[in-house]
This record gives sequence, C-alpha cells and structure tokens, in this order.
Amino acid sequence: MGSVLYLQSGGPTTVINSSLNGVIRRARDLGLKVYGALHGIDGLIRDRVVELTDLPYNRLVLLRQTPGMALGSTRHKIDENFEHWKKIEDTLIKYDVDYLIINGGNDSMNTGMRLHEHFKDWGLKVVGVPKTIDNDLMGTDFCPGYPSACRAVMNTFACFALDALAYPRGKVNIVEIQGRNAGWLTASIGLLKAPCTPDILLLPESEFDEEKFLAKVKEIYDRRGCVLVAISEGLNLPALGLGEVDSFGHKAQEGVAFHLGAIVKERLGVPVRAQVFGTLCRAIPYTISKVDSDQAQWLGEAAVDQAYSGVSGVMLGLRRSEEKKLHFTLDMHPFCECADKERMFPLDWIGEDGLPNRKFANYLLPLLKGDMPLKLDAMGVFQYCTYTDK
Repeated sequence: MGSVLYLQSGGPTTVINSSLNGVIRRARDLGLKVYGALHGIDGLIRDRVVELTDLPYNRLVLLRQTPGMALGSTRHKIDENFEHWKKIEDTLIKYDVDYLIINGGNDSMNTGMRLHEHFKDWGLKVVGVPKTIDNDLMGTDFCPGYPSACRAVMNTFACFALDALAYPRGKVNIVEIQGRNAGWLTASIGLLKAPCTPDILLLPESEFDEEKFLAKVKEIYDRRGCVLVAISEGLNLPALGLGEVDSFGHKAQEGVAFHLGAIVKERLGVPVRAQVFGTLCRAIPYTISKVDSDQAQWLGEAAVDQAYSGVSGVMLGLRRSEEKKLHFTLDMHPFCECADKERMFPLDWIGEDGLPNRKFANYLLPLLKGDMPLKLDAMGVFQYCTYTDK
C-alpha cells in the first residue's frame, strides 16, 4: 500500500478543505494511506503529521463546510538557504510517502516546485492544487475559493450599502477589499444592482488619479449626500499599515482605505467612514458557492489520480468548456509556469464608467451558482472539522 501526504499553505479559503475531502476520498478508492501535515511545510519539518485514512464519514462530510485550514497553514518559505531538507526527508521516509499533494496559491506552487526538484530522483510525485481568493494564479480558469469569496463580499457590501443609504445626509463610505495586488475580488462588487452598486470602484490594474477621484466624490456627495466607494487593498497608494513583510516578501497592504479616507476628509471636509473587508471575506461558510466547492473537491481527487499515474512537478488547473455551460476539464502546467506569477484583472473587462462590463459578468456569474446545505448545531452554528485546536 502506498501513501499520500497532503499539505496546505498560504491564506485560507472556504473551499480549500473541499480539496482535502477529494484527496481523502480518492486515495481511499485507490487503497492508499492518507496523511496530512499540520501547518504545511512546518509539519514536514517537525514531524507533525496526522493519519486521515480512516477519518469517520461524518467528519469527512464536514470538511466541505469548514472554513479556514483544517490542517493549518504556514508562510514558511523554501529558498536557497533552506536548512531543513534532512528533517523533511526523515518525515517522508517515516510515513513511506509516495505522493505529495500541495494545496495553495502562488507561493505554495513555488514550494511545490522546490519539493519536486529536490525529491525527483527519489521517485516522489509532487502535484499542486490551486486555491486563492485573489484569483491571481496562472494556469486555471478560476482559483477555488474565489467565487465563494465573491459571494461573501457582494453580500456584505450590499448590507453595508443599504445601511449607509438609510439617511438623507450620510457619509463618504470607503470599503477596502482583500485581493493583494489584483482586483478580481473587488471587481465582483461592481456587479451589484442599484442602489448597492458602488459609485466608484478602484482596482490596482487601473490608473488612479487623485484629483479626478476627489472631484467625483464631491459631485456625488453634493448631489446625493452619500457616496459608496469600493477599493482593492493593492491600490497604488501609501497605506497606513505597519508595512510588515512576510517570508515571501509580501508587504502588508491593509489600511489603504483609511489613508484615502483621510485625504477625502482633509480635502473636501465631508464625513467619512472607512471599512476593511478582511479575513471574513474568506471565512464565511454560509456563502460557499456549490460550483466552487465541487470543483475544489474534484481537483483534490484529480491530484491523487495524476500523482498515482506518475505525473509530477505540475499544478492542476481548470479549463472551462466553450460548448457546455459550467463544464470543466483538467489543465496541467509545470510549477515554473505558476510559481510566484500573478494574473491581473483584464483591463478590457473594465467599462468606461470604471465598473466591470459584460465580459466579466459572463465569466463570474456562472461560478456563483448553487448553495451548500450546512449542518448546524443546536445553537444554529455551523459544524466543522479541524485538527488545529488549541
């Protein structure tokens, strides 16, 4: 009997555990043992590994409604100075690992590439499964986690907008949305129907003109007494964050809404409310898209199949069929084509009014379809399956 070892890394999504569900199910079908590394590559280094082969059915089912990372995550980078290869080798030997599945985003694919290169002479098969709410990974139609995050921010912004519009004279409301350097997640808000449609939508991909922005804010506020602004955290402005940098060199970007709000208040003298839609964008199980969860699970299953058949050194992706609505086929790309690369929001998907056009609507709306029925406890709180308890 062979063994599959699965690890997660990077930022959580509400459907990454659906991929874990798929890995476990398919590995069982093939008669393989299944192990999970706690907190990604750190679990391999520290031999913090759990066996999942006999995970009870009721807990397996709950993975598809569990946000966060059931096995935990890490931002630990493998670089030229990495000193833990021997510890990882010992862990792989201890659990007799034949296939390694890594589930994550741009940086995780870099980790997968380095693991593949280091262990290819061992015969270890390494396959990557994409996920990120940022939707900025190359090599896949969409990244699992993105559609569900869109549903979360669209619902949250609509609630926020209706609250803000309740008064005859309100504020300039500036809402910042996650997404790192790409505007994919923020763009989804532009598809909301009136009166929740943002008056101004600012993406990192579009040029920002401070004077034009202030003039538009003033015109709308003078006319209506309330302004709705949605901006990406990656907007090219100096943020008020601490500027901390993680091991992959990514600067903390949260805070651009407060900086822009300060400019509006100082220059225009109008009341401002700045909000950050942060972690909850990626952590609300009630807005999981069934399409998103189904494809995440299928990619987990496919990763085991591909590794078992001898494939290694690739990230799996989704290719949307042009003939059949919402039909996806498997795409495969070498890690080097996906690692540390970003797919930006297409400029031709932005209309002259600054809002996303029909091309984006045709892309996104099918991905938002379907709800996941949640199992709740006696308090009405969703149930979950995790191995990262305190």
